[in-house]
Amino acid sequence: ACDVAVVAGGVTLYEACAVGVPVVALAVVAAQRPAIADFAVRGAAIDAGALMDGPIAIGRAAEGVARLLGDWRARRRRSSLARNIVDGQGARRVASHIRALGRNRASQRSQRV
Repeated sequence: ACDVAVVAGGVTLYEACAVGVPVVALAVVAAQRPAIADFAVRGAAIDAGALMDGPIAIGRAAEGVARLLGDWRARRRRSSLARNIVDGQGARRVASHIRALGRNRASQRSQRV
């Protein structure tokens, strides 16, 4: 088990949220900033900034970890919010939509005949 994880803003952020691990997110590339900001605004992550910010971002990450480790209620709240955002069922929903599109196209073809 993991009480808190420090992650970048890529797939690991989504994976940690899916399993309910509270996260402190630190962007390693600029493209990760929007995802981290979105998760932070929704309360599912602590935004530590970007690694390019150097010691300032490392300090924010350390402060975020310390804050979460010192407050089990905050960890539980963030864990719950994260699991609500990333439920792990995305692939199933996409497959369902693809099947529905296939059925719709087949239905349209049979109506034209």
